[in-house]
Amino acid sequence: AEGEEKRLSLAGLLARVNAVTKFVDLTQSNAKVVKEKGVKKAVAKQKFAALLKTFDTYDLDKDGLLSKTEVGKYAKGEFKLALKASVIDDILKAVAPGEKGVAKERFQKLRISIGIQREKAKDDARKAEREAREKEVAELKADLQEKLADVGKGIDATEERVTKVEAEAQALGAKGEAMASG
Repeated sequence: AEGEEKRLSLAGLLARVNAVTKFVDLTQSNAKVVKEKGVKKAVAKQKFAALLKTFDTYDLDKDGLLSKTEVGKYAKGEFKLALKASVIDDILKAVAPGEKGVAKERFQKLRISIGIQREKAKDDARKAEREAREKEVAELKADLQEKLADVGKGIDATEERVTKVEAEAQALGAKGEAMASG
């Protein structure tokens, strides 16, 4: 009876150990997920702080807004992109409509808008290069077609001469036969 009681208490203890082990594993995996989220959040906060520091760098008059000239300097300094005044006006209308500048809260939207303008500038450059190549190819094609036409004329003239010479050769051949027989 006593051995049976020990076996039951041992089985109960094993079941409890297994349950505690599962609970510890679950808690560890949850802690790992929470830690990863915290790390991601901390990295995001650091990036955002760096972004705000960039904003403060270009906010020369320290009014909390990037004016038209400050936006131009920001685009030139950070993106190496010189924007026309009309483009800056369009960006300001899109990012901060009706306001005299871009606030910190809309700074990311400003970055995106300037990035779009940078890509448009790159697209324009690629388009100009492609059009220049197409023009060059068209000129080369026209030049080659001209040369082919000249070669074709030369071939036609040569065929005419060959036909004429063959006719003369036949006539001489017939004359030679007539002289030989006569």
